[in-house]
Amino acid sequence: MDADVALQAAKGIQDGLLDHPVETTPRLRPTASIGIALTDYLGYDVAVLTRAASDASQRAAAAGGNRTVLASASPTDR
Repeated sequence: MDADVALQAAKGIQDGLLDHPVETTPRLRPTASIGIALTDYLGYDVAVLTRAASDASQRAAAAGGNRTVLASASPTDR
């Protein structure tokens, strides 16, 4: 999966959450801060991917939430 596809999928999740109010509190909308780690940049080690996605998710939340952040790495960073 390339970055554009992953970012589009994350946007779909976020948009879907915003489109559906919480039944008991209609003015409340759930949001998602999403971190994405791609094997193209980080390899296939599950621990590395999990840590990178978690770190990216925390950066997304710290930036105001309901954001998507790609884990920072490039093929040359391996």
